Amino acid sequence: MKCIFCEFISGKSENHQWKKQYPLIPIFKTKKIYSFLSNPDYNGETHLLIIPKKHYEFLEQVPKKLLNELMSEITYAAGILRKKYGACHVLLNNGEGADQYIPHVHFHIIPKNKNKKIIWKNLDLKQFKKISENLKKEFKSKN
Repeated sequence: MKCIFCEFISGKSENHQWKKQYPLIPIFKTKKIYSFLSNPDYNGETHLLIIPKKHYEFLEQVPKKLLNELMSEITYAAGILRKKYGACHVLLNNGEGADQYIPHVHFHIIPKNKNKKIIWKNLDLKQFKKISENLKKEFKSKN
């Protein structure tokens, strides 16, 4: 089965599937984890995605040690976005019935403001790149 996230990790794809003009810009990478901004979806929303590099379709397939590493990065990312924007959702869709459209475990970190409005909505290419670069700097300062 073809997996767009596995293609990103392997370097076979450098652009998002739906909107080719939105480049794949890694926010941070470790030996086992990869993070990037999603392209604007059908609602115009963009999320920070955090995924394991190894392909797992469902959360319960991910080894506990890797889950701990993922949660550490998710917690850090959620803190950055909450401090910057006021709040965030941490979301995982686990299975097709839960709207998991890409069969690779991925966590959505969705920044919101105090009025519960999604911050990254209808980003143009310039905004998308600027946010990606700013987040990269935030994560570099962690290490």
